[in-house]
Amino acid sequence: TAVPTSRLTVQGDLRTGELGRRESSLELSDTFEPVGLRLTGGWRQVDRVTALTSSSTTLDRVYDFRADSRIRINDCVILRTDLNLSQQRQRWPTGGGFNAFIDNNSTQGFVETQVKVAGGLLRARAFGQRYAYQFRIASGLLPIAGSADSLQQNEQLARGLLSFNRRFGAHSLDLGAQLSARGIVAPDKVDGDSANDRISEFFVRDAWTMGDVLLTAGARTTTSSLWGNAISPSVGAVWQAGSAWRVRGNIARGFRGPSFKELRYTFINAGGGYEVVGNPLLRPESSWSTSVGATWAPMTGVALELEGYRNALSNLITTQTTGTNTAGLLIFQNVNVARARTEGIETGVRVTRPSREIVIGYDFLRARDLLTGATLDGRAQHTARVALSQQWKIMAGAISDISARYTGSAPRGTGRQAQFLSLDGQLRLRVRGANEVSVGVTNLLDQRPNGWAAAFQRQFTVGLRAGWGSTAP
Repeated sequence: TAVPTSRLTVQGDLRTGELGRRESSLELSDTFEPVGLRLTGGWRQVDRVTALTSSSTTLDRVYDFRADSRIRINDCVILRTDLNLSQQRQRWPTGGGFNAFIDNNSTQGFVETQVKVAGGLLRARAFGQRYAYQFRIASGLLPIAGSADSLQQNEQLARGLLSFNRRFGAHSLDLGAQLSARGIVAPDKVDGDSANDRISEFFVRDAWTMGDVLLTAGARTTTSSLWGNAISPSVGAVWQAGSAWRVRGNIARGFRGPSFKELRYTFINAGGGYEVVGNPLLRPESSWSTSVGATWAPMTGVALELEGYRNALSNLITTQTTGTNTAGLLIFQNVNVARARTEGIETGVRVTRPSREIVIGYDFLRARDLLTGATLDGRAQHTARVALSQQWKIMAGAISDISARYTGSAPRGTGRQAQFLSLDGQLRLRVRGANEVSVGVTNLLDQRPNGWAAAFQRQFTVGLRAGWGSTAP
């Protein structure tokens, strides 16, 4: 997050819109030498749950709070603390006058020390997270505590990181270690009601500058108590070929082991019409990735980007439908695709002027199961985007933002996910300096294509931002 401001700053946001959308946040920031503090709290609510149709009892509500502090002990030592609290409730009808409820509660935070020592920077961080999930069904708008249908799940994560960075002439060296311990308790959801994983990682990287060329090389070794170990090397180069051209390339090996949820977790969402089933036969996936790209800036404020890439994957973990259960719900399960390849080209043009910015992009993707030749699920071959931001000389410098994104059709299970064109816009008006009023629209064309669980209908919103302080917007 951004560092705390040097003087007291207060900012508040309010937004409302269709589908019962309501949002608010309040942020306070200040520095009391040698301590900087930033406090942020927010509330977001919409009468809609992803993948479900709108209903009078549907609800998705989130409260969150964050506290971030930076303490300068002396010129060589900085201490940072960060705390995040989040509470979410989802509610949707299950039929017969009953509603289902999901409550998610999350607490996470870290303490980090940065010390200038031995000509470099030593960083030590301790991170912890606790997540609690509860599912219940009741006939009213509130869940019943301790009801017979109650399902609970708890997860804990602890992680420690120690890293060191130092420059040696033209070299910048990074090295470190990270240890993690994660556990889940989920009765009737995982085998034995609980699962644990221990991961240790060690990494080293060197960035070497030679004139107009930057070379990077590094490697990470990872060992897990669930799926074994892996080594992931990476080599890359960037060449500043004059003032207008920058050329880059990279080759790396990636590795991801299946999580205990993918291996052993079972979950039923009757309202959504599906069941997720763990697959104990999953194997870790790995890949070799190669990319080559270039940026051309023929004049000030104009940049053209071109990137080509190829990922050769082995044992790719992907989610597929494997039929229906006895209740008629679709069964989703993570499976290994023995060999797969994703390759494509990403292009972009950015034009920046004092009062205007235009971004245009097009991406082409080919994603194949190399054994069957079939396109991988959910991977659209064509996507395109256009965004225009304009600051006007009227209405105290009004700012308009318009964006359009097109996603082509793609396979989804036994059918196809339809193409989707989303057109969004927002107009922001300054009111007395730091204050701002905004109006916006999401999915202006009201597109609701088949296969898009999160494709909401058109929504209009109105918002207010109020700020006070020397660094307020």
